[in-house]
Amino acid sequence: MTPRLSQELIDKIRASNDIVALISEYIPLKRRGKNWFGLCPFHAEKTPSFSVNQEKQIYHCFGCGAGGNIFTFLIEHEKMGFGEALRFLARRANIQIPQSGTPHQESDLLFTANRFALSFYQSSLKASSKAKAYLRERGYGEELWEEFKLGYAPPGWDNLLREARRRSLPPELLFKAGLALKSQKGAGYYDRFRGRIIFPIFNLSGGVVAFGGRVFPGAGEPKYLNTSETPIYHKGSLLYGLFNTKEEIRKKGWAIVVEGYTDLLTLYQVGFRNVVASLGTSLTTGQAQLLSRYASKAVISYDADSAGREATQRGMELLLEAGLEVEVANLPPGEDPDGMVRKGKDGFARCIEEAENFLDNRLKRLKREHDLTTVAGKLQTIRKIGLILAHIKDPLHRRLWIKRAAQSLHIEEDLILSSFRKTGNEPPPPLRSPVSAELAVLSFLLSHPQKAGWVRERLAIEDLESPQIAQLLSFLFQTAQRGKDLSPASLIDEYPQLSRLITKASFGGEEAEEVITDYLRAIRQKALKRRMGQLRSQMEKLEGRGEEVKEEELMREYQKISSKLKEIG
Repeated sequence: MTPRLSQELIDKIRASNDIVALISEYIPLKRRGKNWFGLCPFHAEKTPSFSVNQEKQIYHCFGCGAGGNIFTFLIEHEKMGFGEALRFLARRANIQIPQSGTPHQESDLLFTANRFALSFYQSSLKASSKAKAYLRERGYGEELWEEFKLGYAPPGWDNLLREARRRSLPPELLFKAGLALKSQKGAGYYDRFRGRIIFPIFNLSGGVVAFGGRVFPGAGEPKYLNTSETPIYHKGSLLYGLFNTKEEIRKKGWAIVVEGYTDLLTLYQVGFRNVVASLGTSLTTGQAQLLSRYASKAVISYDADSAGREATQRGMELLLEAGLEVEVANLPPGEDPDGMVRKGKDGFARCIEEAENFLDNRLKRLKREHDLTTVAGKLQTIRKIGLILAHIKDPLHRRLWIKRAAQSLHIEEDLILSSFRKTGNEPPPPLRSPVSAELAVLSFLLSHPQKAGWVRERLAIEDLESPQIAQLLSFLFQTAQRGKDLSPASLIDEYPQLSRLITKASFGGEEAEEVITDYLRAIRQKALKRRMGQLRSQMEKLEGRGEEVKEEELMREYQKISSKLKEIG
């Protein structure tokens, strides 16, 4: 457990970790001038708008506005608590953190509970001849057990809970972590996983966030049981196995997408290392976007049954929307990747090599569903093709696929194009916000903290429209008075809720003093005009009410402000 740390130690941990090196482990970055650019990990995009400044140790996306420092990246991207992020970065930098005290965030406690459970399940596997024999029968060697941290939950209602009590971990914590359930008969708790092989689920930095459990064959239902969602685990934002396979996927540029734990482990065991599992058949937008950061192509290999086919169609759309090239591996009827590989990896390898592109796969199904010799059948097919092509965001790629679909259906491209436009899914043009004078002043001060006194002489905080910028500038003025400069990365630690604003401002600041002087004048002019508008409104309300003295007082103030405006020019 991590106690509250001194600001000096937090600063040391931040300074000892290079933000470019860290983020490069998650997305490829290329240097462009003094900044590094890559595809944003927080939203789907085709053109890199995610920028990392090595000198300031911050990042900012000019597309979605995400921004922060090295801590906020782990908090937002990996769903870590602040304490977990500190420990992770301290380990990277070989900095010792005191281990006494109480974590100050719920997520730190949940990670503590999950680490305890992981150790318990791994130890239980080593002690169970039945569990080890089952894994060996499936072809899983001990190296695989260790690499994926497989475990075993022994039968019995409270094995994990009893061990947790010995470690001073309360049952309420295990309940919040999804490791225990409340008894319906009383106020007690019992273990969620009992008599099951355990598959830990890791985030991208290797923190265990959840577990899945599988019963032995014929031992009951449900076959699979999973941790419920918690503050550190959101099923729709993680892919099983990605922590282990991301480097191979990045190296090859493509990934095989399967349904669950055993599909992935069986493929991995025989050499298919660029594989991820969608934790069930329902691929989500978050999972598709996550995969797009490591791969440019996805080959879907779900079970060859009706549920698998439906999930393939949905997954196809989400992966296309995330900007991936999509193919479908057509397994023989009734097969799944796990069972097929057990009969010999060559057959599965051929299915991957012969995978169809998404359009051919979709057209083949539509041609079975609709009679293309009839007008009605052809119209339904055109509409459905338009719907799937609408998920392709890149206009050039979309137009090429429209051309290919038209050739396959022996129709004019305009018919599909017309159907596509009727879907209303054409992406809107990006919004561009006007330059803010207040933001420009904040940018200038973050880049030139020594100018705090100069700015303060020319700016009244009450003139600012943005309460967030007013809060930051007030803090910067106070910091400067104490003779201390505050870097953008440190400022984010003080105001993590304003990290997007801070990073947006920090990627500016190149304007000369003359330009900032104009901005400061504009801020003052705008504030005076706002006050004049308020005075006009107040005078209109007083008109005819017999309050001449008050009206005259307001008029004098109005005239005084009008004179000031003329002086400012």
